[in-house]
Amino acid sequence: MRRYESSYFNSATPGQGYDEYLNARDNWLRTFNRRLDEARPYITAGRVLDVGCGAGYFLEAASQRGFDPYGIDLSDFIVQVAQKKFGDRIQQATLESAPFPAEHFDFITAFDTFEHIYDPLAFLESASRLLKPGGVMMITTPDCESGLARLSGRHWVSFKIPEHVFYWSPPTIRQAMKHRFKVLDMRSAAQYASMSFLVRRLFRIGTSPAPFLQPVLNIVSRINIYADNGSLTVFASRL
Repeated sequence: MRRYESSYFNSATPGQGYDEYLNARDNWLRTFNRRLDEARPYITAGRVLDVGCGAGYFLEAASQRGFDPYGIDLSDFIVQVAQKKFGDRIQQATLESAPFPAEHFDFITAFDTFEHIYDPLAFLESASRLLKPGGVMMITTPDCESGLARLSGRHWVSFKIPEHVFYWSPPTIRQAMKHRFKVLDMRSAAQYASMSFLVRRLFRIGTSPAPFLQPVLNIVSRINIYADNGSLTVFASRL
């Protein structure tokens, strides 16, 4: 889809896409290692499929821990980036069209992806088909009942139309997963990010800020913190 081409991963428009994604590999690796730590009670090895894999940062972290990594993404641009490291283990596809046999994976992840899906029940059905019995799914998606969402109101950073087409909460995700998955855990999500990224997201400042702001952003860009991002992480096992 054209929306997810190169400009999406280096967006100059406040409130759209990512404005630091390709330059923030270290913070994404740190984030995904934390998420793998969270997943440890439920799964520690096996074949993993990352849906909406982007440049493959999660797959880098997972492969370093012994997982057998695969990824899919809609963006032709970012698939080509990920294929430089993972070759044809990365495919341009949706979960419904992914070229894998049934019960092929032990672990399916979808980080910042579920909110983009036009038919989430079909998505979950495909995930159930591709997972082995008892296989684990991990979803991280904006939580419209989070403290950050309530505090921010209509200025919540995850209100990104038309990118985000569904907004989830713990009760609605439980209902969507019913009959396909057993929910194992739900918790608030966080990520490592530079202070400049957080300031720009919070105040919807683009990548070409006013001249008086740039020196300040340059300074705080050296500070990285692990911050609650108003999202929800769900662990579930296939029934």
